[in-house]
Amino acid sequence: SLGSQPILCGSIPGLVPKQLRFCRNYIEIMPSVAEGVKLGIQECQHQFRGRRWNCTTIDDSLAIFGPVLDKATRESAFVHAIASAGVAFAVTRSCAEGTSTICGCDSHHKGPPGDGRKWGGCSEDADFGVLVSREFADARENRPDARSAMNRHNNEAGRTTILDHMHLKCKCHGLSGGCEVKTCWWAQPDFRAIGDYLKDKYDSASEMVVEKHRESRGWVETLRAKYALFKPPTERDLVYYENSPNFCEPNPGTG
Repeated sequence: SLGSQPILCGSIPGLVPKQLRFCRNYIEIMPSVAEGVKLGIQECQHQFRGRRWNCTTIDDSLAIFGPVLDKATRESAFVHAIASAGVAFAVTRSCAEGTSTICGCDSHHKGPPGDGRKWGGCSEDADFGVLVSREFADARENRPDARSAMNRHNNEAGRTTILDHMHLKCKCHGLSGGCEVKTCWWAQPDFRAIGDYLKDKYDSASEMVVEKHRESRGWVETLRAKYALFKPPTERDLVYYENSPNFCEPNPGTG
């Protein structure tokens, strides 16, 4: 399975040329990318345990960002969001652990973290993790169609969740366990918190309709909210435009 053995870019099924290039250029963080996809799928299976659809149709390969999830359902929306978040999370964690030469801790602190506190430890650089996730997961989503627009939106919603959940962790220093000084650093939450949050977003996902526009490069499809009465989705909401099958009846098309 992914995340354990050395990665040979050419042997990963389903990568588009841009992802293959990314893999070769950033080979040392690819194990973390793979680990992140795996983390996302495991979290998906946890969140949907005991339900008719429990994420089982998806293996933990990098082809997750491929045609596996053919229909534009809210399940697809969740998988894209949680896997993109997983990649950002795992890359960020591995950089903070010092396992890569191309990234490390985040040292861009604006001012001290508060009274009696100073910066110390290793602040996790979630911006870098998000950047890697965006480059890799969105590489195949450059078509002018509705599905690419949907995937890009949900991928970004997943990544934004990581940035929104960063929090300050502090450690006390002082004589006999006193707390005269605290050293603090930015840390990611447990990934479970990300899963719980995105599961709420799945439950309240926005149904969209596809609109076609003529542009200089040809026809472009965009999404708009189906129901004008509801507030339009924000960048933190999940979007979909096809209804889910009932996951009980056999379907010769999707298996």
